[in-house]
Amino acid sequence: MSEPAQVRWVTILVAWAKALEGEARAGGDAEGEARVGAAFRRLRAFSMHDSPGFIHGFARTAMPQGERWRADAVAMLAELRGRPR
Repeated sequence: MSEPAQVRWVTILVAWAKALEGEARAGGDAEGEARVGAAFRRLRAFSMHDSPGFIHGFARTAMPQGERWRADAVAMLAELRGRPR
């Protein structure tokens, strides 16, 4: 997979994970937060190993590009599939 494609897919996964992390935190779901944390570690390890480029959302202080992380992930996926936002 090309580096730009890797960046796009990992960015989608990170945005989705950020959405799940927020939901788990809001619901007091410590187990859910731990699972999302494990997913972040795997995504980060992939990014560090393959170095595809900048992935928006890895920073703890990162904010969604739109209103919400879930909306970002859905919009990016729709864009990949050739659908309008």
